[in-house]
Amino acid sequence: MEKIQLVVPQFHSITRSYSGKINLSNHVEGHDYESKDFFASHNESIPVEEATPEKIKEVSERLYQMSKAEVEASELVYLNEIKRAAGMTIEPTGEEYKAISDIIVAFESSITSEDVKKASEIAKERKSNLNDVQLEYLRTIARKADARTLS
Repeated sequence: MEKIQLVVPQFHSITRSYSGKINLSNHVEGHDYESKDFFASHNESIPVEEATPEKIKEVSERLYQMSKAEVEASELVYLNEIKRAAGMTIEPTGEEYKAISDIIVAFESSITSEDVKKASEIAKERKSNLNDVQLEYLRTIARKADARTLS
């Protein structure tokens, strides 16, 4: 009788995670101490023969960045939901803010209603490239700019 020999491939498993905690009293007035935890973890297996220190480091960093981005996005969504419910301005992320910084400057440097209109035109031209958070933030900035202008 012939023996069957199984070859089980061996893998090197890499797991990276990221966690964050926010305290609502730091972000929304009227909230007592209330914390919310966020966590993400990602895992990848690579064949042992490919598990060089360089490959492990590259996979590890990628998994860490994925976990971190997932947690930070979840935190932002959660905070924006709380802020929206409280009638507060929601904040764009760093990249979202960078993409509209020139429009923000145009609104914030407005002196007359005509200046506000010009800034609004810039925002309208780029509206299709902006997300809801950016648009809502620009609306808030526009209202503030309009309220302080010299008519």
